[in-house]
Amino acid sequence: MKILTLDLMKQAAMIGHSRQDAFLGVVGDSLEEWVENTCAIKLHERNASKLLPAEYVDGGRRNLVPMYHPIVGVTSVVDREDSSVTDAENYRWNAWRIWKRDESNWRSGDQRWIVTYSAGYDQDDIPATLKLGMLMLCKRWYDNRPGASSGSAMGESVNWADYVDTDINQILSSHTFERPF
Repeated sequence: MKILTLDLMKQAAMIGHSRQDAFLGVVGDSLEEWVENTCAIKLHERNASKLLPAEYVDGGRRNLVPMYHPIVGVTSVVDREDSSVTDAENYRWNAWRIWKRDESNWRSGDQRWIVTYSAGYDQDDIPATLKLGMLMLCKRWYDNRPGASSGSAMGESVNWADYVDTDINQILSSHTFERPF
């Protein structure tokens, strides 16, 4: 697990034993993966590099929108068509997008731009509300897990969306990036 710890998950679910620790670790990994995919964010282990592999991004719009967020740094933007490197002075970026300083569109083309960037959260900078939403989801799953009446956490695979209600949805949606197309 990158963000959630076994201790935090056990506190959230009010588990006072260690019989299911290994399984809870797998559940935590699954939950973090689901949150990454659902919210289009990247989660990292503490002190790990947030630099991601170069990513091909479509052009033709005002913004280049990489897959993972929040963007915390841009190393390079390269045009695949002519291998030209965009000077860092000619673009700006925020947590969700990269745009040209002159506000013009990026040259058009499917996967035309190669963007090398850093993105994501680790245990030290994840918003508390996002971590809370993940822990609430963990607790809700534990309280309603398959085989709960027999004390077993084993059973079917977890469909995390089944455990998202209005409260958790509001928390996660405030950290979810929606692509503008």
